[in-house]
Amino acid sequence: MVCHIDIDLEAERNYVRTREAPIGDLIADAYRYYGEADIGVVNGGGIRAGLSKGDVTFEDIMNVHPFLNSLIKKKTKGSKIRDFLEFTSMKVTDIPAENQFGAFAQVSGLKYSIDTSIQTSVETTTSGEFIRVSGDRRVKDIKVLQNDTYVDLVDTQEYTIASHNFLLDNGGGGFTLFEEDTSIPTPYLLDIEALTNYINDVLHGELADKYSKVDERIIILPEGGDDGRIITINKDMLYNAKLYDYRHPDKEYSKDESDKKFTIDVGNGKYIEGAIIFRDCGYQYVGNNLLES
Repeated sequence: MVCHIDIDLEAERNYVRTREAPIGDLIADAYRYYGEADIGVVNGGGIRAGLSKGDVTFEDIMNVHPFLNSLIKKKTKGSKIRDFLEFTSMKVTDIPAENQFGAFAQVSGLKYSIDTSIQTSVETTTSGEFIRVSGDRRVKDIKVLQNDTYVDLVDTQEYTIASHNFLLDNGGGGFTLFEEDTSIPTPYLLDIEALTNYINDVLHGELADKYSKVDERIIILPEGGDDGRIITINKDMLYNAKLYDYRHPDKEYSKDESDKKFTIDVGNGKYIEGAIIFRDCGYQYVGNNLLES
């Protein structure tokens, strides 16, 4: 046993590659903490397994991070962070689990929204490496955590970013943006060590308060406009209608079959139908269709 945790952390492929996930928040926080950086990032494709509540073995940690990448830190401009987020968000849609993308970013020290009504203008090489953003941007309202307060990202300002060498040094996953940036010495840690040490030495195995649900660092705005934006709902707002679960999109549910699939009554005889991103007692709801009663 290398550590003990008090909650389950899911890492289904169609989850961590399309949406913010608690395990992604945890890993990005660990990178930012040990890198002593403004921003921590892990790509969804680098999270290969979840962790189950209870004793965690070395094999369990290796299943999460099987590649033994090392933690590094670089200094970069805000404009590159902006381009980076545009690249990592280029395939996001308003339907959870659609268009899985290994480059999708799980982040720490950042908050932003992705407007899926805007088509990506990211240009890449034939092998998927970033070239430029040539048009409208879908990533909005980027905030950086500075002195415990989220403030606007400034393109001309320098920030430190911590991640693994695959992302920041090797251009893996198409991440070529930071290859030429200045590296800053950090204590040598493998990704598995950063995660294990953070769970043990910082959190003392107590993850439930902070990682039972996502931290709403990444807000995804559906294509339907204001009537379909993300809403937090509770069990009292159930309405009997056809829904789907992002983990089983081919199955239909009614309110009697599960309390985690909903339609929301938004008033004026209208309802929003969509998919759930799992929460604790209030679930994050992504509405796709505005329905008339």
